[in-house]
Amino acid sequence: MSHSALPPLTEAGKPELFFAGAEGCPFCAVERWGLIVALSQFGTFSNLHLMQSDTTQPPAVRTFTFRGASYQSPYVSFVPVEVLSNVRHGSGYVHLQRLTGAERAFVHRFDPPGQTPFIDVANRFTSFSSTVPPELLGRLSWTEIASSLTQASSVPAQTVAGEAEVLTAEICLATNGKPSSVCSDPLVQQYEAALPLMDGKGGGCPTIQLRSARTTRLGPAPPRARTSRCHT
Repeated sequence: MSHSALPPLTEAGKPELFFAGAEGCPFCAVERWGLIVALSQFGTFSNLHLMQSDTTQPPAVRTFTFRGASYQSPYVSFVPVEVLSNVRHGSGYVHLQRLTGAERAFVHRFDPPGQTPFIDVANRFTSFSSTVPPELLGRLSWTEIASSLTQASSVPAQTVAGEAEVLTAEICLATNGKPSSVCSDPLVQQYEAALPLMDGKGGGCPTIQLRSARTTRLGPAPPRARTSRCHT
């Protein structure tokens, strides 16, 4: 189903970013870093707790969990559901939070196998995996990842930027460019120009999509992302 045929996804009168994840999943683990960086430009998190993906399923990625956390923003609502823990129970994992009936139907519409992470930005962009490979953050400590974010050329910083830049552009489109302090940034606007080429597939790398569409009049092309910032 085309995203253009769907009503906007909202919560509390604001565009909703919906996330369904599993604490043991390394793809969810790496994607949370980008989500936190992107969403922190629009609001404030509280009660984020450290978490790591299942150490028996390499790469083990140090991350956070959204279970028990809250998020406040005047621009966007964030609705996370951590479905499974990182604690094994038989051949699976201990269940944590349940999807509502509406959420379950919503996920099934786009992702019948139920892959995680599942991310939907206001019914405009939907993704079923991480933007970047989890191996890029594997084996690094929380401190190593966080401290590297101030070193723009480092692999961890590039990895998180690859997620956060795309998500920021998607959120800005959903909020109609609010706040301007975030959405008027030239880099954000360049990513926004490429997003329509992705036909509602969120979380990807618009620079790759743009290479095959240079003849379209979208204004300046986004800067070519480094390998660590996007799937190749």
